[in-house]
Amino acid sequence: MLCSAFRGNERLSKLNVFDFVFVVAVGSVFAASIMEKDVTLVEGIAALATLVGMQIGLAELAARSELAERIINGEPALLLSHGRFIPRALKRERVTEEEVRAAIRAKGVTRVEDVDAVVLENDGTLTVAWTSKEPEAEKTALVDAASATGDKPEERRAAADR
Repeated sequence: MLCSAFRGNERLSKLNVFDFVFVVAVGSVFAASIMEKDVTLVEGIAALATLVGMQIGLAELAARSELAERIINGEPALLLSHGRFIPRALKRERVTEEEVRAAIRAKGVTRVEDVDAVVLENDGTLTVAWTSKEPEAEKTALVDAASATGDKPEERRAAADR
């Protein structure tokens, strides 16, 4: 989680919400321990140690439990499927169609209808995906992106095949 976020400059901008809150909390505690006369150095160190311990504990919990990982880091959200916007997902995630179109244009695609899916990732980035042209391409990178109805791409594909 947070430790891997500091391995490169491009990773720092991709903190998930939980890690961002942690960084802000550490900064706030650190500033308070330096600036406030009522806060002793020992109290500041204890507060920082508590925050770091909580971060490590939650990272371990997320690594061991799929449910905890989903609660802590969230789930990717499917915003566009097979060239069609999903209004409920856009509204829930507070993303506009214009933002999705911009992500599609950034990938060099000119027609929304040519895009298989756009997913809002846990770190806030928009991923644009196309259907593979390979016939043996059974696995999809969209397995964990739930639509507004809660079904997964594999469930939608199975229903379409019936």
